[in-house]
Amino acid sequence: MENLLLNYFQKRMHKESDVVAPSREEGPVITITREYGCPGKIIAQQIVNQINTRDNHSWKWISKEILESLAQELKLQPSVIRDIKNFDERKTTDYLALLFTGDYYPGEIKIKNTLTDIILSFAREGHAIIVGRAGYQITNAIKKSYHISLKAPLEWRIEHICQRMNINYLEGLKQVEIMSAKRESFLKYFDKTGGMKPFDAVFDCSLTSNEEIEQVVLMDLRQRGWIS
Repeated sequence: MENLLLNYFQKRMHKESDVVAPSREEGPVITITREYGCPGKIIAQQIVNQINTRDNHSWKWISKEILESLAQELKLQPSVIRDIKNFDERKTTDYLALLFTGDYYPGEIKIKNTLTDIILSFAREGHAIIVGRAGYQITNAIKKSYHISLKAPLEWRIEHICQRMNINYLEGLKQVEIMSAKRESFLKYFDKTGGMKPFDAVFDCSLTSNEEIEQVVLMDLRQRGWIS
């Protein structure tokens, strides 16, 4: 996966973005959209593990780790790699810009278009779960796409963040508010007007366990004939 993405970047870093609309026959691809504080990576990993134990295709899940792999492949400075390990949506364009060398800087719009193109490349290849990164908006036109939305009440998400980050309630509240606003701002660029199909599955993480979410999704994918 890392070499594929590295080659892709090297080919495109000096070209104008020419994102092509996705074909409705590509995929299958799954996206996970979540409110800040809801699990995403764990659920994606569980689904991939279950599929790969019985399916002929090797599914993968894609999130921020691809940026760290790229940084290592491109031999960026350790400080850049450390920053990418602490990646969040508010710095998407900053970190992607660091992947370009020399005096060339493509600008925010071109970086976001490149991000779109990268996600579409994985979606077109298929058998992938894309966590966050506006995957729902970017791949929505692909017929073989399955879109998951993870939600939870504010108090539950604050508690989850406090436990995960070992911080107090007020710090957790501030973190959720800041990151929720940053995510909303980030997603505005990718919003499409009209023609968007709804989420295929919406879960309240405060009421549904990760295992229950996994089983529902796997059942839906089997009914669609995407997995065995």
